[in-house]
Amino acid sequence: MMQPFAVSPNPTPRLQQVLDLIDRVAVAQGRDVPQIVQIERLRFFPTGTFGRTWANFLNEHNLQPFTTGSRRKQLHDGIHVLTGYGADLIGEAEVQARNKI
Repeated sequence: MMQPFAVSPNPTPRLQQVLDLIDRVAVAQGRDVPQIVQIERLRFFPTGTFGRTWANFLNEHNLQPFTTGSRRKQLHDGIHVLTGYGADLIGEAEVQARNKI
């Protein structure tokens, strides 16, 4: 019988290790960029704009924007907003698959 996929009860420490590794790779490859997403500013954009929708997405999912590393990493949550993919495991897989196209 196939075993169900085990999800760590607290994936945050492992996730932070992965994000730190991504940042180190970006620095080594010269792809590290200054902070792109200014969440404080996005919250004041007019309702219905991309920036405000992005800020609302982060708030609704209790997320902080990625502020370090490559441009691609920092824009990750914006891809969720543009595509409509959720912040759950399926939505993350959809975003990752879309990035491979």
